[in-house]
Amino acid sequence: MKFNIVLEEDLEDGGYIVHCPALKGCWSQGDTQEEALQNIKEAIAGYLKTLNDRAIGGMEWQECVFSALMKKEKNVGVKSRPYRKF
Repeated sequence: MKFNIVLEEDLEDGGYIVHCPALKGCWSQGDTQEEALQNIKEAIAGYLKTLNDRAIGGMEWQECVFSALMKKEKNVGVKSRPYRKF
């Protein structure tokens, strides 16, 4: 997977600032261009891992809610209607 990045020289503090516009809030920095580029690669990898973990966690949470609703439905005595294709 390829991402565009923006690398800018930090005139105030020295070094370089780098960010990935496609990933909101994904910023890094480094004393040299090479260090900044390596740091943004690590930041992008961490960003994508976090997105993946949250997606998997969201799926598990939805399954728990669905299971709880199904148990509640069985306890109340309400029967679910069979799925019909049109």
